[in-house]
Amino acid sequence: MFVEKNGTNKLKNVTNEKPRAGRRGRCSNAKRPANRGKKKDICLANGHVKLVHNLSKVPCSEIAGKYLTTNWEGQNNSDNGGVSIDGFKTIDSTDVNSMQIFDVSNPKVCVCAKLSRRLCQQHVIQKNRNGLFFIRQFAAMAMSCKPEVMRGKKCGGENSAYKIFGSRKDPKGVGVGTYAFKPKTSDEKQESVTAMAQTIVKQLETAAHGVTKPLYDDLSFVKAIRKHTGGIKNGIGEVSTAFSIGRDYHSKCHVDNDYYYTTLTVCTSNKCDDNTVIYYFCFPEYSVKIPLRSGDVLVFNPQILHSCSNPKLNGSFIMSAYVSAKTVHSSA
Repeated sequence: MFVEKNGTNKLKNVTNEKPRAGRRGRCSNAKRPANRGKKKDICLANGHVKLVHNLSKVPCSEIAGKYLTTNWEGQNNSDNGGVSIDGFKTIDSTDVNSMQIFDVSNPKVCVCAKLSRRLCQQHVIQKNRNGLFFIRQFAAMAMSCKPEVMRGKKCGGENSAYKIFGSRKDPKGVGVGTYAFKPKTSDEKQESVTAMAQTIVKQLETAAHGVTKPLYDDLSFVKAIRKHTGGIKNGIGEVSTAFSIGRDYHSKCHVDNDYYYTTLTVCTSNKCDDNTVIYYFCFPEYSVKIPLRSGDVLVFNPQILHSCSNPKLNGSFIMSAYVSAKTVHSSA
C-alpha cells in the first residue's frame, strides 16, 4: 500500500516502516528461514520500489494508430506521419530503485513498472554471467528458424523481422495450436531454441514478479484460467502463453486485448552499445516516455494505449512475454 508524502506525487512504501517491537530473537519476515529462496523477489519488491508516480491523462485525440517518433542524435528519421515524443516527460527507474506508474483517477490501475538496473542485472543481464550474450544468441537462432508472423504488422507496425514462440489460436479451426518453425528445421534445433525462449521468459517472469506480485492478484487469476482450461500445454512460461521477438520494431499507438501485464526487454546487436538508450516505450495518454537499454525489464498494461518508438540502432531487438486472450479463450 502506498500513501502520499508532502502532497507530491512521490510516495513512500508503508512496508518500509520499522516493524513493531516483538519478542526477542524474532527476525523480520524477509529474514525468516522459511522465506528464503522462493520468496526473495517478493521481499525485495516490498522494500525496493521507491519511485512511484500518479499521473493524470492528458488530451491526445487522434493519436491512436500513429507512430511515435524521436529524433535520435546522428540519425535522419524518415517522415512516416508520426507524432514527435520529444515533448513527452521522461520517467525512469534508477540503478537501485524500481518505479511504478499509476493512473491518478484509479489507483488500482497500474500503467507500468520498470525494474532497477540492479534487479535487471540480477535477473537478466548478468544471469549466469552471460545473460545478454545468451539473448543475442537466441535472437540469431530465432531469426533463422522461425517464419514471419502477422502480429508484428498489427496496426501497421514496422520491423525487419518478427517471430513468436508458444501457443496461438488455431487460425484454420478451433482450439489452440503452436507457432510453427520453418520447414526442414531439425527437431534438435527446434528443441534447443524453444528451451532458450523458455529460459528467457522464466527470467523475465521472475523479474516482473518482484514489482507486480505484492500489489496485484491478477497473476493468480491468470493461473486459475489456465488451470480451468486444462492447461495450455504449449505455453512458453509459467504464466505467458507466447513470446515474441522483433528486430527493428516500431509500432503505432495501439492497445492489445491480452490478459495480465506484458513483460518486455530490449537488446542491441552489439555488446558495445549495452548502456545506450535504444528505445523509448511510450504512453501517449499520460504524455510519458520510458527509456530502455539492453537488458532493462518493463512490465506494462497492454490495455492502455501504448507504443514503442523508432529504435536508435539498426538491428535492435524488442522481446515481449504476454498472455493472449484469444489463446486462453480458444483453449476453453
